[in-house]
Amino acid sequence: DGDEIVSIVSFYLDATAQLEGKRSMMNEEVFSNYNY
Repeated sequence: DGDEIVSIVSFYLDATAQLEGKRSMMNEEVFSNYNY
């Protein structure tokens, strides 16, 4: 059971990191578009 929890936590952290990366990338694109 412990291994299952660890894999779930690591998967959740991976997904969160990917979402954060996409969010920051999108923000950079938006800011560069509005940076006249």
